[in-house]
Amino acid sequence: MKLWPEGGLWRHPDFLKLWSAETVSQFGTQISLLALPLVAIDVLHVSAFKVAALTTVQFLPFLLVSLPAGVWVDRLPRRPILIAGDLARAALLASIPIAYALDALTIWQLYGVGFVVGIATVFFDVAYQSFLPSLVERGQSTPSASSAPRSSSSGSKRPRPLGSTGRPATRCAPSCAKGSATCCATPT
Repeated sequence: MKLWPEGGLWRHPDFLKLWSAETVSQFGTQISLLALPLVAIDVLHVSAFKVAALTTVQFLPFLLVSLPAGVWVDRLPRRPILIAGDLARAALLASIPIAYALDALTIWQLYGVGFVVGIATVFFDVAYQSFLPSLVERGQSTPSASSAPRSSSSGSKRPRPLGSTGRPATRCAPSCAKGSATCCATPT
């Protein structure tokens, strides 16, 4: 019995880099979707309306930017968009624990970070879906396309409690962890 498949995409190094980067990024994205509202509640002690507004601001880019992002991504090289999207999300999310440490964290920063991270996520997702077929050969596109949803679904199942553990200072840590994960997983 072999633990590692002999052929196919599991021996394609570029696909493995992209797939592992997407998987780590999905875990980080799911953690930060929960962590930002928890930081607003536990650290900033904001009202329920402001938390709802934060959640809305996080998803607003998907409504406002998706179509133009598709057009732009179609005309630009996709790999730099993937790298820039992950690095932008990492830098933005790393600003949250830094601002907390400097006692400068506000709800307005969380709104801004949530919105711009949402824009970077839209661009990353569109570029990922467009980059994947160009990375693998025609006969391998079906297995590669089926691997992408597994990354997304595995990222959305397990890390939910991670954003809610610890004292207020450590509740900013998932944002920093997302930033670190995206930097380490950026495809090269």
